Formats: sequence, C-alpha cells, structure tokens
Amino acid sequence: MTTAPTSSAGRFRVETASGAIYLLDLDAHTMIRMKADSGDPDVGASETSLIEVVDCRIGRPLRLLVSLPLPGIVQTKWRATPVVSIEEITDGP
Repeated sequence: MTTAPTSSAGRFRVETASGAIYLLDLDAHTMIRMKADSGDPDVGASETSLIEVVDCRIGRPLRLLVSLPLPGIVQTKWRATPVVSIEEITDGP
C-alpha cells in the first residue's frame, strides 16, 4: 500500500524513515507513536486524538493534525520523517 486513505475508516501501521511506527486508527480518531528500536509505546505515550491525516504517502513526510492534552492548545501539526511502509491492520485472517 502506498497511501493511507484520508477518509474516516480503517486502521493502519505506518513506519517512517527514522524507524518510528505510528498506529493510526481512523475509526476511533486516534494515533499512537511507537519506539523505533523496540516497537513499544514511547515513554509517556498514550492515544493521541487524531483530527486529520494531512499526508501519508510512501516517500513523503507523514503529516497529521492532532489534539494534544495541553492547556490552551486546540490542535497541533505533527510532521514526521518520510513514510517507508503502510500496512492496513485487519482483524482476522
């Protein structure tokens, strides 16, 4: 898969050039960033509210619009290193 849909359906595992792994759940509107070396959630990481997938294409920087739990901050532009793989997460075989 070379692009994740920007619609509001599906779950995706996105890996970037830095080795970081992002779990994007478009159904629940959440994002979790995993450590590059172990695949464990980042220290203090929790589900972050995902407002919009701005760009998620192989070879392009991953760009998201998220809502962080910070006082007075409504939304934050999140930019990561270029995407190297996108896998749809499906339940079952």
